[in-house]
This record gives sequence, structure tokens and C-alpha cells, in this order.
Amino acid sequence: MRVTFLRRSPADGDGPADTVRELDGGASADLAAALAAGLTPVVHGPGDDAAPARVLSSADAIAAAADGLGGWRITVTHDGRRAEVLDAIVRAEAAFLRTSAERSAEAVQLASLPTVTTVVSQEVSSLDDAVAAVRAGVGDLVLDGWDDEAVADLREALSPAHLAERTAFPIGTEIDDARAALDRASFKAWLDLVDGTSAARPRYEWAPGKDMAPPVPERRLSAAWPDERWRSGDAVTDLGAARPAVAAILERSLAGTPPLRDEVELMFGARAEEVEVIAAVADELRRRAVGDRVTYVINRNINYTNQCYFRCGFCGFS
Repeated sequence: MRVTFLRRSPADGDGPADTVRELDGGASADLAAALAAGLTPVVHGPGDDAAPARVLSSADAIAAAADGLGGWRITVTHDGRRAEVLDAIVRAEAAFLRTSAERSAEAVQLASLPTVTTVVSQEVSSLDDAVAAVRAGVGDLVLDGWDDEAVADLREALSPAHLAERTAFPIGTEIDDARAALDRASFKAWLDLVDGTSAARPRYEWAPGKDMAPPVPERRLSAAWPDERWRSGDAVTDLGAARPAVAAILERSLAGTPPLRDEVELMFGARAEEVEVIAAVADELRRRAVGDRVTYVINRNINYTNQCYFRCGFCGFS
């Protein structure tokens, strides 16, 4: 099971790990201020402005979808009658249904109906509230002002569920959809926040070229989480730590059946513990094939310039 969460900018200022700022109304100055702070603006209510994402009532969500707003940009508020809410999330193909603790059971029931792809989202203010919401079937949590250590508490409390951070849009949002729908400033702000799966990436001070040690954990194979508990922990190698679909692929691989194309694609979406489990299986297959003797070749890369500003995470030259 995967649970996503969104870190929302509080009203009294922006935390270093926030990814969105929710606004009542889409005044251009407010949108620009959010983008300047590196946040994606999310506007409550309808409008003709260039807000990247919206939180809408049932009727407004249907109207926005009819006007061409993609469902991946829409969160429907759970504030109407059951039939109205269901109509909205289906017709708008909304990414999220934002509910309350009091109505979460109804929201989960709606989201579980055939063909409904909407994920139930709930604002929570404490660890206990978050755990209770997930146990009730909520798949997305909205957090105000939670730092990395608080998220670490949440990650441990929800285990064995897999926790992943999103931005204003759901994980898996296609980059071509975002490029076509968002203005240049909003598209750049979103790209600065996400990795290749469109999940929020850890916000490290380090970047290639900076005179500081990279944030590589000593014993882990994944740097998915920046908190000290993760960084000081040991790598996970138990297949049970992976989602059942991924664990099944790895079991077949150990038995001699290579993964198929779609299975490889699924593994590319692995995060955190799953990355380490996949690496452990790959290491075992390497050991069976060639033992522990490793060869290497010296390569030369002739760079065409000494000026680079992209800060690609894999490039020593940058």
C-alpha cells in the first residue's frame, strides 16, 4: 500500500520542505509570490487565472473539467451530497477528494467504486490523526508545517505502508501534460520540486559542484529521506518490504525468470526501501553470475564547456 502526503505552506510563513501554497482566490500578485518562493500555487475556487491546481466544489469541478481543466489539476471538496460528490469526481476525473474525519468513511466508499480513480485526501494536524485517517482508508494526507523529523515519525508509524511525498499534482503526472497545460513559470516551479516520477524529491542543500559532502547515507542504498533516522539506518533487504507486485517480480528473478518490460517499468517507480530490496536482489544475481571479482575500465569524457548551470544530480562535472 502506498500513502502520499502533501506539505502545505502555513499561513504564517513557508517551511523549507513545503511544496505548495494554497490561496483563496487567484490574484496575480499572490500567484507570483508563491512561485517566487519556489512553491506551486493551489487556488480555492473557480477562476480564469493561470493557477496550476485548484480546490473546487462539486459543481465548480464539473464546470472546470468541461472548460478543459485536466483532472490531475483538480481536488474536489467533500462538502455536498453524496450523489453530487460522486458525480463530480467521476465527471472531472479529479485527482483528489478532500474530505474530513467526519466524512472520511463515505469518501473512502466513493473512491472504491468501480472506475473511480480519485484518491481520498484529508487534512491532519497530528500523528494520531494521520494514522487514524490511513487506517480508515485515506490514501493522501495534507500536512501543515511538518518538518522532516515529523515526517519520519509518520513513516515509521504507517509501516509497512509505503509513504511518498507529492506536490500539487499526483505522483505519476506526465511531464508532457504539465508542459502543455502550465505556463512557463508554473512548469519550472513544479520541475524544481519533483523527480522523474513526479514525486517530491528530498530538498538537500547539496548540489553537484558545491564544496560540501553529498548526502549519501553510510549504510543505505537510497537517499529518499533526509532525516537523520533514515540516514543512519541500515539498508533493507527483506522482500517483504516491497509491494507485493514488486516482491513477486524479484522472486521470479531469483528463480531465473527475467522481468518483462512492464515489470521493469514498475520497478523504476520504486522508492526508499523498495530501491534497497531491488538492489539486494540485483547484487545476489550478480554474485551468482560472476562472483565477487569486479573489473573496471578507465573512461575519458571530453566536456565541450566548463560552464554549466543545470545541476544534474548524477553529473560530477556540474
